[in-house]
Amino acid sequence: CHDILLEKRENSPITRVHLNNLKCKSDAKQNAVTARYSHRVSGLVQQSIEYSSLSKNIRQQMITQGYLATVLHRKGDLTSAYNYFHQAEKLQQKQGYQYLYSLSSYWYCSLLLDTVIDKAALQEIIIKANYAIDFKTKTPLNDLALNLLTLACTYFALNEVTQAENTFQQAIQRIQKSNMAHYTPPFYLYRADFYLTQNQLDPAQADLNSAWEIIERCGMKLYAVDYLLIHGRYSLATADFDTALNHYQEAKQLISETGYHLRDAELDLFAAQICQRTKQDLNSKTVADYLQKTKSRIADIGQWGLLRVIERDFPDVAILN
Repeated sequence: CHDILLEKRENSPITRVHLNNLKCKSDAKQNAVTARYSHRVSGLVQQSIEYSSLSKNIRQQMITQGYLATVLHRKGDLTSAYNYFHQAEKLQQKQGYQYLYSLSSYWYCSLLLDTVIDKAALQEIIIKANYAIDFKTKTPLNDLALNLLTLACTYFALNEVTQAENTFQQAIQRIQKSNMAHYTPPFYLYRADFYLTQNQLDPAQADLNSAWEIIERCGMKLYAVDYLLIHGRYSLATADFDTALNHYQEAKQLISETGYHLRDAELDLFAAQICQRTKQDLNSKTVADYLQKTKSRIADIGQWGLLRVIERDFPDVAILN
């Protein structure tokens, strides 16, 4: 689950030792755990490495590396996240598999989509996702859906619009059949984002409504940030500037509460979009100020994939000074 940030596997050392007392009866309680968890991740990283090193089970070591990578990705430490995912993939290769598969593949490819921009690197993500799709797992519908979502997002990044739309549809059909609602929000959110870029406002709104129904019911704060940023852009597109501004403030507060600093640059980019559409400054800052903050954050953490959004939404702005 995006908000718990960790795949629940009973035999994992990190799960047994650190999460045994954190299991919740509801997604809302899980979300509260995540907010507290993210603020003490640095100590947990070192502890989990020590515990996983005691295990002779390569698969468990690989899972632990993937856990840590995902937490660090959400916190905005993309370099460390990449290093842990790379180590996890090396451990996977010791078991005779070329790439990660299942949920680990989805997490890793999500990171790669955030960090790469050239077409060759994006094609490599497609290779990884297709490998995971062909891999037989114990949760085939769920894993197939997640890796189809990876493909859809990658086609979107490559501007292969028809392929992206068709693959989004396949991914959503599969996740609906899996009956695993806690995995569902990003499917609707990412397709809504896609629809917005195609100026298809009605289907974008429908997907946003579907995502929010689950996010609100389950108290998923990290997904709520994603929703606020995407629905905020929808509000700008429909000239509902008050809602867009409210979403900006709410997203800023939730990022601070949860430590979800992966979205810092996107928050500043959203602020630039607000200034651009309203033709007014926001918090005494201009479009140029927010774009400079966005570009600085991108360079600081290596979130190069976000340059695609700047190129699309601000075509007249130099990408990096």
